[in-house]
Amino acid sequence: MTKPTIYTSVKEHVYVAGRDPEHADMSNPRGEFYGSNFYVEAEQGGECFAHFHKFETRDEAEAFHSVIQDEFKDGTQMNMAHWKFSRIPYGAPGWNDQEIACEIDDARAAGERHPMDR
Repeated sequence: MTKPTIYTSVKEHVYVAGRDPEHADMSNPRGEFYGSNFYVEAEQGGECFAHFHKFETRDEAEAFHSVIQDEFKDGTQMNMAHWKFSRIPYGAPGWNDQEIACEIDDARAAGERHPMDR
């Protein structure tokens, strides 16, 4: 029996690091400024998992990615103590359901009703 293939990549997470009304303008009414960090994501069996370790630079994440990639090539399986479910990749079974659930959550967070709520 062959072991399932694990595909890996480096992802960037962009987040609101803070707000400063002094920097507000038409395109940024709340004066938000952003930060980012990087992490390694692995895809196996129609699900994606994010590694818990985060990096400040892409170079650090790429170096870690190389180590992880080599381990998976050697046949090492994911130790789920270091990974968490992140998403269902596009085209996999369940992707449509996940996308609809995200749309419903976004609508409710904005105080609106989604057509599925009716």
